[in-house]
Amino acid sequence: MIEVNKFKIGVFAVSGIVVMLGAVLLFGGSDIFKNEVKLVTLYDESVQGLEKGSQVKFRGVPIGKVTDIAILQSDSKIQIKMQIDPAAFIVSGSDSAELTVNSNAEQNRELKTFISQQIKKGLQVRMEYAGITGFKYIELNYFGAPADKLLPAPSGLGYDEIYIPAAPSMLSDAIQNISKSLENISKIRFDRISASLENSAVKINDFINDASLQKTVANLKSITDKLDSTLTEERLNIVLDDVQKISKDLQQITARINKESIVVKASDSIRNAGEALIDSSESLENTLLKLNSTLDKLTVLINLLNENPSALIRGKEVRKSNIK
Repeated sequence: MIEVNKFKIGVFAVSGIVVMLGAVLLFGGSDIFKNEVKLVTLYDESVQGLEKGSQVKFRGVPIGKVTDIAILQSDSKIQIKMQIDPAAFIVSGSDSAELTVNSNAEQNRELKTFISQQIKKGLQVRMEYAGITGFKYIELNYFGAPADKLLPAPSGLGYDEIYIPAAPSMLSDAIQNISKSLENISKIRFDRISASLENSAVKINDFINDASLQKTVANLKSITDKLDSTLTEERLNIVLDDVQKISKDLQQITARINKESIVVKASDSIRNAGEALIDSSESLENTLLKLNSTLDKLTVLINLLNENPSALIRGKEVRKSNIK
């Protein structure tokens, strides 16, 4: 009896575990398998070094892996499929576009919305080398490749797949640039350039050998030699010392003018001299009047002496009155 009960208990426990696992697979398993974002891109160049399982990074941060590499029969382009791990993205804010991803389908859709928005802002993929091993990985970043270098989305994308354009790899860009450079170089007319250089060399040679130019050079050399013989280092030092002394004197004069206001004092002196000159003019006028009066009196004295020279000894005669 006891053995039968243990058997029943064991069967019940195993059944419970099976039911729980079935419920998990039935109700939660869908989230497990759907909790992913699938990206697809196209390349029109060699993808040597890129393999299934190669890393996918967003600005250097690992976010997923390459799941499939295939050749399209329609145009021989290389189709690459990637799977992104939502756990690599976290929420930075409730209203932020930078995203929310946990394990449910709703948050998974938010991740897809975020990726789609970033593609519109210029998010692209590009193959990069993983060190010096020769292996490559897919890098998601804002490379800024022009629209004419981006391939359009292929037909037949799945409803849950997002197409992200691929920027040409750095090696591909370098090869294209080298090809364009070589093409441009091939268009250069080296024969014309050579002929032009030869013609220019002849003209330069004629100009250098011109007699007038050589005479000018000789004259310049002669003048330079004379200057070298005249302006010795000692004389140059003397000249420089004189210049420095003159400069110091000028500075002292300027400082004195600024300090003592010599200009103002000179102006006052000129004004005072003018006023003194006016006063002197008035004094001179009075002196001249007095001198004129003296000359009149001297004239009268001379006339008197002419008429009566003895008056100088006897003095002035006193006229006698006729009145008795």
